[in-house]
Amino acid sequence: MKQPYLGKKVLKLRKAKGLTQTELVEKCGITIRTLQRIESGEVTPRAYTIKAISEVLDFDFFDSLNTNKLVRESNNMLYRLEQVYKYIIDLFNLKINTMRKLKILSIPVILICIVLMTVSYNANAQRRIHKKLIGTWQVVKIDNTENQTQEKFIDWISFEKEGTVQLGNHVTTKSGTWTYNESKSSIVIKIEKNPMTEFNITEFSKKNLTMENKENIMYLEKNK
Repeated sequence: MKQPYLGKKVLKLRKAKGLTQTELVEKCGITIRTLQRIESGEVTPRAYTIKAISEVLDFDFFDSLNTNKLVRESNNMLYRLEQVYKYIIDLFNLKINTMRKLKILSIPVILICIVLMTVSYNANAQRRIHKKLIGTWQVVKIDNTENQTQEKFIDWISFEKEGTVQLGNHVTTKSGTWTYNESKSSIVIKIEKNPMTEFNITEFSKKNLTMENKENIMYLEKNK
């Protein structure tokens, strides 16, 4: 990798101090061929060579190179931003390549519409699930005995709009909270001081709801 800035700086400082190439290499402990290649920008010297030259010429090349690098990077960034700005301005100039530019401009519009439709659909889906879930349900136990399916009433559970839940009847009621996790299709229920429990929904209709976790399965029937 060539380093013309470093070479020009070494050459300028050497002459400013009135040193010949021979005098400088003797003080630095390097060969004259190495110095000639550095000054011509053919090579980037090793760190210890730069350090030796820095000490003789009394100049911090490392700090100077870092500053120069930052300036170059900043200029490159400004150039790229300018090119992007020109491209955007040209893109909205529909007098040239009208159809091609309209196609390009239509892509982000279509993507935005798709995103908005997806968000709206998910929000509506969640509202529909909430609407179906809110109300009083019977918790039943399903017993399969002798090829017969029997339902046994266990308790009442009521899901309310405010995110609260009531377990039991009007005589003995336990209160808690519930939330619906759309991404997991699950219901998280916390009853009073009991640990929070998350049930995965495996079946959900207007009249029936089946939820399960690692410990048990809850069968719910909507109260008429």
